[in-house]
Amino acid sequence: MKRNTALVFLALICLSGCSHHDKKKTNQGIVSKTAVGKRVCPDVFLAMPNFMKYLDDVLIIQDAKNECWMKLVDLKTQQSVDFGQKGNGPDEVLMPRSILNKKKGEIELYGVNQHKMLVFNLDSIKENKISPYKVQSGVEFQDLFATISLGRDKYLAHLCDLEGNKRYAVLDENFKMITKGGSFPDYEKLNSCENITKAMVFQGYLVFDEGMNRGFTFYVFCDGFELFQLKETGEFNVLKRELKTMPQFFVDGGPGMISYDKNNKYGYWDVDKTKEFAYALYSGKSCNDVNDSIDKLFHSDLIHVFNWEGEKVSEIKLDRPINKLCCKNDSVFYGINSMEEPAIYEFVIQ
Repeated sequence: MKRNTALVFLALICLSGCSHHDKKKTNQGIVSKTAVGKRVCPDVFLAMPNFMKYLDDVLIIQDAKNECWMKLVDLKTQQSVDFGQKGNGPDEVLMPRSILNKKKGEIELYGVNQHKMLVFNLDSIKENKISPYKVQSGVEFQDLFATISLGRDKYLAHLCDLEGNKRYAVLDENFKMITKGGSFPDYEKLNSCENITKAMVFQGYLVFDEGMNRGFTFYVFCDGFELFQLKETGEFNVLKRELKTMPQFFVDGGPGMISYDKNNKYGYWDVDKTKEFAYALYSGKSCNDVNDSIDKLFHSDLIHVFNWEGEKVSEIKLDRPINKLCCKNDSVFYGINSMEEPAIYEFVIQ
């Protein structure tokens, strides 16, 4: 199955839940749970959702095929509003790569190709006032995969720097690097590939616990994760790295183009966190495992739950597969199933 990693994460949908919750302990002491989802907001049309975030009874969804990149779904009214117009204009964005919530009631949209940030007020969007009230310039990276607000006008980013060899950075309010660090896993196969960076192969989803200054990166193109610590000095220290498989790929086409082998085991399709845990939507499948079905490959019905020491404490088995996930709390999740038409589900663990 061919994948251009420069295009980064394929959109997936999301999450977990529950109505009935069956708890069992495995031989490793990991609690096993089950969850059943209920469809919500059935009248909201989604074309190709790539991202979902829960904020104060609304869902912020990136929907790639609409005229606007973003959709605000009000869970109380069951209605939606589109915002984040596509384009090159001053209030438009061509390729959003990072969606942030730094201040209560605001959403920030970063255009990686135009290196600018659009800031929107959520209450204004609910009233169909969809223009950003602030636009600020950014800084160039090779690529920006995920960003989280640290407060006080600082951000934590999972990125590829201009030299192609650092994966984390602390950014200021204008997205300029204050500090950077964090090495990529060593992989001998990459030494013989021209124009292929470790950042392309070891892409991942990022979650961070502000209280502990500790975060996870869950890998997409291989089965594994790493736990890291952000020190007060701004340095990054990898505390734990677990790689059950390495990416199996070959160079295909022009510079920077690679494809993944049909036996390549994929890792995690999405991730979110609460104060206590990180929730990661786990694949563990290859193209051969699903008979080359793209829908089956990019959906999963299994969530791995980790504590902030890097220990897997439970697994949640869903009654339907999803490909994006977001948490309201440790009991309620939202997700999307796109096997037929994209639909939003609420899951409640009891």
